[in-house]
Amino acid sequence: MSLWRRSLLTRIVGSFLVLSLATIAILGVTSYLRARSALTESLYERLESVSTLKDDSLKRWIDEQQRNIVFVGALPSVRENAGVLAGKMEIGAGESSGDDNE
Repeated sequence: MSLWRRSLLTRIVGSFLVLSLATIAILGVTSYLRARSALTESLYERLESVSTLKDDSLKRWIDEQQRNIVFVGALPSVRENAGVLAGKMEIGAGESSGDDNE
């Protein structure tokens, strides 16, 4: 404490030093908090846009798969084989019920 009382120059420099350090600390903390908030907001915006793009892509893929199923189902060879398969299923169902009665 005796050093503070001796020199006016020491007191002025010390006061300005403390004031400068406090100002720099406040500005540093404020800048850090704002930057973190801005980066978080930017991250959420990017995630939302990626989510939207993936959602659209998935919907298009599902639509394409549905069109493929309709196309394959419309092929004559698939229709014929489906009819044969359905006939076998009916025959198989009739045989299993006949076996149960015996």
